[in-house]
Amino acid sequence: MEISDSTVSGSMLFRKLESWCEAEPSVLMWETTYEEAPIRQYDIVIGNGAGTRMDTAGGNWKIEFQFIRANAGVEKGVFDGAIIIAGFIKNTLEVISGKSQPAYLLSFNSRSIKAERTFLSVADLWKTLTGLGLKKS
Repeated sequence: MEISDSTVSGSMLFRKLESWCEAEPSVLMWETTYEEAPIRQYDIVIGNGAGTRMDTAGGNWKIEFQFIRANAGVEKGVFDGAIIIAGFIKNTLEVISGKSQPAYLLSFNSRSIKAERTFLSVADLWKTLTGLGLKKS
C-alpha cells in the first residue's frame, strides 16, 4: 500500500493505517484510535448586529496507534524479533519561508523507539511509518 499524495485528511490516513495493519503479514496485532476536534459554531456579525450562525470543522485530529511487528516471520505460533511500535500522528502547521503550511507530527513512545519528527508530506510519513521495525538485511 502506497500513499503518493503530499496531504491527506486525518480520517483517510486512519483508514489507510487500519487497512495496512490488516494486510501486512508481519503485523501480528494492532490497536488504533482516531480523534477529531468537534465542530465549532460562531456568529458572523454584519452591520449593526444582524448575525449569521456558521459552523466550521475543528480541523485538529490525532491518530494513536500500537502494533506488534515480527521481523523474521511467524512459524507455528512462535515469532522471533518482534517489536512493539506505539505512538501517534497529528496534524500541525509549520512555518516555512514566512508561510504556514500543513504538516504531520509523528511521535513514538514505545520502549524501543522514542522519537518525534515533523513531515511536510504524508507520503514521506507513510514510508517512515510502514518501514518501522523491519529487519535491515
